[in-house]
Amino acid sequence: QEIQRLIGRSLRSIVNLEYLGERQIKIDCDVIQADGGTRTASISGGFVALYQAVSVLKKNYNIQKPILKEYIGAVSAGIINEQTHLDLNYKEDSNAQVDANFVICESGKIVEIQTTGEEYFFSREQFNKLFDLANKGVSEIIEKQKKILSLWKVKEVIFFSNNKNKISKISNFFNAKSLRILNLDNYEKIQSPKETGRTFEENAKIKSLYGYNFFKKICFADDSGIV
Repeated sequence: QEIQRLIGRSLRSIVNLEYLGERQIKIDCDVIQADGGTRTASISGGFVALYQAVSVLKKNYNIQKPILKEYIGAVSAGIINEQTHLDLNYKEDSNAQVDANFVICESGKIVEIQTTGEEYFFSREQFNKLFDLANKGVSEIIEKQKKILSLWKVKEVIFFSNNKNKISKISNFFNAKSLRILNLDNYEKIQSPKETGRTFEENAKIKSLYGYNFFKKICFADDSGIV
């Protein structure tokens, strides 16, 4: 309940409740792997879900006013053997002298800080180092949120392939998600790049980047060789 309340407080803090009106949005955070920092991960991931829900709500009800004030992220930090660490995993969290959770807006405004030293006392200087680390971590998280949400808005991408079987399988999968998949058959013949990678992943990346630079659209590819 304590974790749930923290997530709720954090997400409500960046919502214009007056513009939301008499509506309720429920964010369900399923912890797939509890490896430390679950409450902060739930806030950062929960914001993405909240953003999507608000976007659909505004579109369906033609709401013009800004319901979300700004982006928000959260991250854990701690002191282990007198050294500051960011984003503690379970082992680090269990052995930390100081355990802290920071919830910070994109503007740098602080929503909430939870810090405890248990039997360990820490200095203002150490706290400032933790806070600086957390700011850095939240900034990186918010950049990830923006990248994910920009992809969510995309309705059309290119699959760099002319393999009929692969195109059919890929298209069926993404059509169910309202995402239109184009392929090389939709365009004039394009010369494929040389696949000089040492792994399937490297070759897929070569083709994806080549397609993106050629078409100026989001592009993805696969590579499975003779297997």
